[in-house]
Amino acid sequence: MKNKRGFTLIELLAVLTILALIALITVPGITGALKKYKNNLYDSQIKSIESAAKVWGSDHMLLLPNSSSTKIECEYNKETECTGEYTRLIITLKDLQDGGYIDADLKNVRTKKPFSSSMEIIIEKNQNKLEYQVIDQEYMKYEIGDIVIATVSEKTTSEFYIIENSDERDNYVMGILKDSSESKVAWCTSCTTNDNSDAIDAYLRENYTWNNAIEKRLITNEEFENVINEIKNDLDKTWINGNYWTKTTYGTTSAYYVNGSTLNTSSITGDGHYIRPVIKINKKYVKMK
Repeated sequence: MKNKRGFTLIELLAVLTILALIALITVPGITGALKKYKNNLYDSQIKSIESAAKVWGSDHMLLLPNSSSTKIECEYNKETECTGEYTRLIITLKDLQDGGYIDADLKNVRTKKPFSSSMEIIIEKNQNKLEYQVIDQEYMKYEIGDIVIATVSEKTTSEFYIIENSDERDNYVMGILKDSSESKVAWCTSCTTNDNSDAIDAYLRENYTWNNAIEKRLITNEEFENVINEIKNDLDKTWINGNYWTKTTYGTTSAYYVNGSTLNTSSITGDGHYIRPVIKINKKYVKMK
């Protein structure tokens, strides 16, 4: 009679170790393959939307942009007239869906949710060629120094410089107001206190009716230094120049500002100094200039 012997504890541990090693080798490969498949399928979806826009364009020839125009752009269904006298025409996914050019229930393979109906397709005249670009904000990347147009409230749009690199999966972006003349705010009333940044932040929150921005404040020294360090080419730092007052004052009558791509100090001798507020805003309210 044969002796039936089961696995010993050491043998079981050895088998489990081998299985674990196999999993470590194969699972990342499978995960990577699935991710690549989804990305390729997503790219195909974007190309399908672009193709649908081209068909829409062939049916709306009189609305297509004209590079000889002095007007920059027209937003279809938002303007009173789109007569072809502009260099850029913006249509939305909803325009394509309403016209039957693409499925109304088209779902993003990455999110398994429908694409936003407000997703923009830009049709631009470049010399003698029409170019089509689908802007899926959810998967846009932003880099420090990019100029964007942010819809900060229902009736207000302003241009901002991006001050923080944004991954395509980030929902929000950080920007600093491009034009300091839009934001003449007093740094302090008597300039004898060491730090009035909290008062300025409060002023921004109370007086700037930028409902879409979830943050309205001054830029910090750390953010300044990050911008300067991230941009390697000094020629690319020229946009930093100006009165970008930071959150921490230097001494009792000075504040940090940027001049020539470096941190300096500037005397504060009165009210009405120009500052450039920082905002944090959802990508859906932002588009590249």
